[in-house]
Amino acid sequence: MHDLQSDTAVPAASTAPADGDPTGDLAAASNALLVQAAVRKLRADRSNEAVAETKKAVVQAFRRGATGIAVSPLSPDAELAQITVTKATYKATTRDRTKTEDWIKANYGEKVKTRTRIVGSDTDVLNVLRTLAPYLLEEEEYVPDNVIYELELKSQKARQPMGWGGEVGDDAPPGIEVTISDPKVNFTFRDRELIDDLITSGVVDEDGTITGHGA
Repeated sequence: MHDLQSDTAVPAASTAPADGDPTGDLAAASNALLVQAAVRKLRADRSNEAVAETKKAVVQAFRRGATGIAVSPLSPDAELAQITVTKATYKATTRDRTKTEDWIKANYGEKVKTRTRIVGSDTDVLNVLRTLAPYLLEEEEYVPDNVIYELELKSQKARQPMGWGGEVGDDAPPGIEVTISDPKVNFTFRDRELIDDLITSGVVDEDGTITGHGA
């Protein structure tokens, strides 16, 4: 059987419904939609693959930065498209900074700068400042990351912003947004050749619409 399965099963429409049977009409309409979706998806996949292969061939045949004009085989004056291969550009990224720095230090010492850095622990530094320069310190309040994470989890489960006490609506914690993911339709083809046969025999057209003609 060539069908598309999901969490909600769609009744098969292989048997012609009785006249006036709303269930049969719905099954036929649903199947027609699924057939059209499958055909369009297959054609789009094949089109994308063909374009990718052609682009690779053009890059191999022409130099970087080249531009070509596609013309009609029947009329050289009739231009079909302009095709350009982009110029080559380059980007350098440091992958091992330590090795790069060592090379610079060994070969270009004048490029190296000096700076002051703290080698003691934060606790040691704070102890010295508290003793000798407490005026440089101030206490501040902050919310730990794990607290925010707890609130996000609670709101996620509630499908809306919610506080620990169940506060929602106008009383909900501000600054939290709960969104829903966009719907996606995934395809797994079972018999691509059959779709081709349906198109060839005229059962469906190139756009995936069931025509009612053919075998």
